[in-house]
Amino acid sequence: MQKRYSHGLTFAANYTLSKNIQATGYVNAQDAAPTRVLTSFDRPQRLAFAPSYELPFGPGRQFLHSNNRVVKRRADGRSW
Repeated sequence: MQKRYSHGLTFAANYTLSKNIQATGYVNAQDAAPTRVLTSFDRPQRLAFAPSYELPFGPGRQFLHSNNRVVKRRADGRSW
């Protein structure tokens, strides 16, 4: 889920439902396939939040929006 708010604020939330299975060992010597078990680092459910904010610098923004070419390129994040 992602929601954009005014003034450059964005909020994202992610939910994951999973199962991490490994097949590394045999129960019996005559088994055709290794036994499948959950890993020790299995995280079946995970919820993550990620807010981000766009800074108000550069062309079309509140600060450093001058017509000076050097200031414009630096505020835009481009190299010299």
